[in-house]
Amino acid sequence: MKKLKNAITRMGTYDIIDDRCVFWTGVTEIEDNFFSENGDFSEVVFPETLKRIGKNAFEACYRLKSVKIPASVTEIGAGAFSGCGLTEIEVDSRNKKYKSISNACLTKDGRTLVFGCRASTIPDTVETIGESAFSYCGLDSVITIPSSVIKIECFAFAGNDSITNIILPD
Repeated sequence: MKKLKNAITRMGTYDIIDDRCVFWTGVTEIEDNFFSENGDFSEVVFPETLKRIGKNAFEACYRLKSVKIPASVTEIGAGAFSGCGLTEIEVDSRNKKYKSISNACLTKDGRTLVFGCRASTIPDTVETIGESAFSYCGLDSVITIPSSVIKIECFAFAGNDSITNIILPD
């Protein structure tokens, strides 16, 4: 294991080991914009003590491919993973506020899609696509919005230059 970087912040300690960012036990929050445009890792390992992932916390961490949200997380800020290269999104099944379906993070009731990635599909339970949910995530040419969606929040699909067609319900 090659340890590249160690930092102690007011949030706690994290290490960059090989290609992973590892937050150690005791970290309860990742501040807004904390790694914005500075994350040189493909995976993040969150501790079970984590409660909050701030707005744009991992924005433009282009190499970030995989994220697993622990059961303890109760808040994910808008654009937390905006502009990442995510291909895998998983939420611990014990989480009381969020769940993962179709490679996307949703509120537990399935009505709001919090964030997704280029490998996500929008489940037909979704009523709201959250702010910056798919921004700069490299979506492909055709996006299909299910008939259940009644609200698309600001910047939900921003920066996806490859989108050529959006199929909207009647």
